[in-house]
Amino acid sequence: MVNQMDENDPRFVYLPLDQADKATGSCNVYKDYWCLVHPEKGILFWQTSKRYKGSVTGASIQGNRDRTITDYLAPRYPWAEVKQIPLIIIPMDPYA
Repeated sequence: MVNQMDENDPRFVYLPLDQADKATGSCNVYKDYWCLVHPEKGILFWQTSKRYKGSVTGASIQGNRDRTITDYLAPRYPWAEVKQIPLIIIPMDPYA
């Protein structure tokens, strides 16, 4: 059995789908990524930096360009859906 993650884990950050391509400035761009998406909150990111708590800046997107890899992760997130997102733009961590 796979350990399932709680959708309210404080290390999770969600980016609403309607905001996925709105960031400006120095950004990371993900094109045609298969992502874990909460049906109400949006694209799932893993944020461990205390500096950016609650922000997608510097967070790790929970997905991959290869759907097989995202499907492999999906059982840990039974409350999320796997969706292909055409374009995701997130601010870069200026300290990385």
